[in-house]
Formats: sequence, structure tokens, C-alpha cells
Amino acid sequence: MRTFLLILFNILIVNHLLSQEQKGFWDYQRAIEKSISLEDGEKKMISISLPTGTTELIYRVSFLSPNGEIRNSLSTILSSAPSGYAQGASAAINLLNLIGGDNKGKFHIFLTYDDASNYLKTSKIVNSCYSSQSEIPGEKNFLTIEDQFGCLEESTTNLYFTFYNQNLFDDEKVVFELIPWVDIKSSKGWTFDIKEEFQEGCEDQLSNSTMPAEICACILDKFEEKFKVQELINLTDAALNKLFDDYAKSCLSETGENENQINILRLNAENAAKNSEFSLAIQNYLKVVESGSANSIDYNNLGYYYILTKQFSKAIKYLKEGEKLDEYELLIKGNIAHAYLLLGETEKAKEIYLKYKNQNVTEDMSWIEMVNEDFKIFISKNILTESFNEILNLLK
Repeated sequence: MRTFLLILFNILIVNHLLSQEQKGFWDYQRAIEKSISLEDGEKKMISISLPTGTTELIYRVSFLSPNGEIRNSLSTILSSAPSGYAQGASAAINLLNLIGGDNKGKFHIFLTYDDASNYLKTSKIVNSCYSSQSEIPGEKNFLTIEDQFGCLEESTTNLYFTFYNQNLFDDEKVVFELIPWVDIKSSKGWTFDIKEEFQEGCEDQLSNSTMPAEICACILDKFEEKFKVQELINLTDAALNKLFDDYAKSCLSETGENENQINILRLNAENAAKNSEFSLAIQNYLKVVESGSANSIDYNNLGYYYILTKQFSKAIKYLKEGEKLDEYELLIKGNIAHAYLLLGETEKAKEIYLKYKNQNVTEDMSWIEMVNEDFKIFISKNILTESFNEILNLLK
């Protein structure tokens, strides 16, 4: 029987299969074929559990006589008719046309058990997402999440099919066949509602970033690619938080948010320095360093603000790190010389001051001009040493 079912549906959906081959698969393992016996006028229901990720399904409903045979003889049918209903040959022929041969029936699809059960009890069709429009011997059709009927949505996990034997006297059987199409990405359980909830929660958590929507979309893509929803549900909070942090770090880099945040720290540091809040400037530059994104100028500025707060050893430490990144940056060389001088290591300072005395620090500033300007700033900040004049005389 299964072989017959597969051949049948392959014939019906061959073009559809070709167009979707890379996106998902027909889940033959969970294909359904049921034979349902119905007495005349009887209604029955079956519940269909859909696999996660079902975005389409194909079904066929066939109303057949039991074993392909006519159950009742003519005499039985005529004798069972209501009094006067089949009097006369003409009336009898009409009666036979009405009740025989076509195995008529109707079926309806409901989204909830309660609505389907209510139909069985009352024959009232309430909240049916699809109903056969006429007494038919059978029907085959597709349902998709784009259908106007609304029977299939991302959140649909069950469908309830009801069948009604429309024959007046004959029993019949309904052969019901169904195969779900499982979208590979949707099969992981990432429904629209779950993704929307994830996005909103993520954006709240990253509200201080400059582009929370883009970062969270990136994180969500990584979760969707690697995990089914159920797999995440089974993780511990610690494991889930680590995954989120790892993906967040990656997405901060991929979206350019890392650089945005670094630039904000740099701007905050320079604004603090303009207000002589050098400790705050240092804090911001230390965050730049901790991020792993510091360049030579960041180290130079950090070292300079350590000098302005009289932390000369720390200044040398970070200026040396900047020197490793750019050994030709004379702003760093100058600040290293300043730190040595103010720390009392005058000979080391002199060696550096004299080595670059004939060079320019920038296109518009000579080494000697830089040293003069820096010494003036140090004096204004009460950062003093008797060696200032000695150094200036050496540079003349």
C-alpha cells in the first residue's frame, strides 16, 4: 500500500518537487494512509499531528463502497425507503439515483479538537478552515502556509479532518492519504513568533549599542543555522548565555558595531580630557585596550593622560605597547622621553630627545616645537622638573 501511495503522489507533485528540492523534503516516513469505515449518515474525525517545519501538505480523500461492492439489494433499498417515498417505477429510479453508486460524502478541516468534536455532535460547521463544497466521490489538493484557507500556519501542530457519509442507505469507507512537506530551516522550530520574541529580547539587552537590530539579526541567524529550538531549550542557562556571548562578539565585529563602540569610547575619552577629567579619559582608553582594538595612537593618548596624572611608570608601560605597533610614531617617542624625564631617568630621556631633534613629528610640527609645547602644558598642570631647561638647551 505504501508503494502505491508514493507512486500516486510522485505523479501529482513531480513539478512541485523539482522546484523545492533544495529547500526541504516530503516526509514519507510520516505519511498517512488510513481507511475509515462509515455507516450511512455517520460522521467521524481523525487527528493529524504535523512534523515541525511543515509548510505544505498534499492530501487525497476518496469515498468508496465497502470492498468495492454494493451492500444492499434493490428489494432491501426499496423496502427500507420511507412509506410512499419510492412508490412507482419513476420514483424508485429517482431514489436509486439519489442513494446508489456515487458513494457521496463531505469532509471538513478544523484547527482545534473542540471545533471538530462540536461538528460531530451538532452537524454545525463552526470555525472550519476548509470544507468540501459539494457531495463528492473524492478530492486531492495542496495546503500551504500561503493558502487563503488558513489551515496551515507556522504554529500549526495538528489538523482535524472530519468525514461524513452522505449516503442514505449504503455504508462506505473513506481512504485518507496525506504527506507533509518539511522545510529544512523551519523544521528546526524557529517560527515567526519565536524569532520575533528573540529579536525583541535581544534588542532590549543590547539597547546601548548603535545598531541593536542588525546585531540581533546576526545572532539569530547563527542560532538558526546551528541549533533546533528544542536543542536550545534543553541547554543550561550557563551554556545558553555562553553561546549568546560568543555569537554577540562575532556579530559585533561582522556588523561593524565593535568599531562604533571603540569610536564612542575614544570620543568620550577626548571629551573628558577637554574638561581636564583625565582619570575618566584613562578609563575609556583602558576599555579600548581591553577590547583588543587599540591602535598606536590609542596607546599614545593613554600614556599621555597617565603623564598628566603623574603616573609615569604606567605611562611608560602603555607607551611601549604603542611603540610595538608603530615604531616610527614620534608622538609616542616624545611621550616616552617625557615619562623618563619626569620619572628622574634623565639620561634615557636625553638620548631620545637628541635622537629626533632634527625631525618633524607631523607635517606642521617639528620635534623641538612639540617638546616646547608639551613642557608648557606640564608646567601649567604643576608637573615639574628642574630638567626642562636643560633639555630645551640641548635642542637648540
